[in-house]
Amino acid sequence: MNKIGLVIGREYSSRVKKTSFIIMTILGPLLFAGFMAAAIWVSLADNTEHEILIVDQQGIITYQNPKSGKLLPAYPTFFSDQERMNYHFSGMMLSDSVFKKSDYTLMVDVNEIFKLKEAQIYYKNLPSSMVSSRIERSI
Repeated sequence: MNKIGLVIGREYSSRVKKTSFIIMTILGPLLFAGFMAAAIWVSLADNTEHEILIVDQQGIITYQNPKSGKLLPAYPTFFSDQERMNYHFSGMMLSDSVFKKSDYTLMVDVNEIFKLKEAQIYYKNLPSSMVSSRIERSI
């Protein structure tokens, strides 16, 4: 039984004293943290120029300008064009085929927002979490 302890002690000390063990003890957590930071950065980074169509058939967050007839946001500061995000407003929902052919990258339907407590977001390509949170804050 005493010999097993000696073997374990010798193996442990020979492994711990190796340069590779010491380097990986320090470098391992740094590599792991770097991979996690890179994954978070990639999920948040979005360099796409988003053209966002807000569909409001009931006039919940928009009103019609009497002079131009265009739909405008009731609270323009919430929908000011942010970096790489341009808002457009419509009173009519686009069909899937029309939306796919349009220049819009995202379409947000706010018509059921009071009933469902949520807005429906349609997209051509999945937006980043940062873009989704910006839209959520605006609405």
